[in-house]
Amino acid sequence: MALQKVLEERSNNECELCNSKETELQAYAIPPKDDSSPDNQIVTCTTCLDKIRASDFSDPNYWRFATGTIWSEVPAVQAMSYKILTKLKETDWAGETLESVFLEENIIEWANAEDELAQEPHKD
Repeated sequence: MALQKVLEERSNNECELCNSKETELQAYAIPPKDDSSPDNQIVTCTTCLDKIRASDFSDPNYWRFATGTIWSEVPAVQAMSYKILTKLKETDWAGETLESVFLEENIIEWANAEDELAQEPHKD
C-alpha cells in the first residue's frame, strides 16, 4: 500500500493535530527522522504545517489541541505534540499537560532530538 494511502487511512483524512478536514493535507516527517516510513510522519493541515516550519508558537491558544493529541496512540503524533507543548511549557495548560503525561523515553528523545542537534557545535 502506498505511503500516502497509509497515512490518509490512519488519519481519517484529517489533520492529526487540529483535526481539520482541509483538502490539502500533507505528510510531515518529525525531525530528525525522514519520510521513509509512515511511523515517522504525521498528516497535517497547511495551517499547522506552516506554523511548525516557521516555529511560530506566538499564539499559544492555537496549539491547545496538543493537550489532547499528546494522548494519541501514534508515536509520531505524540512526538510532535510533545515538541509543541515543550515550546509552550511556560503557559499553565502546556506545563500541566507535560507534568501529567507519561511517554516512552524514545518518544521524548525523538521529540527533543532536533533541538539538541541544533545546539551542538558545528565541527569541520
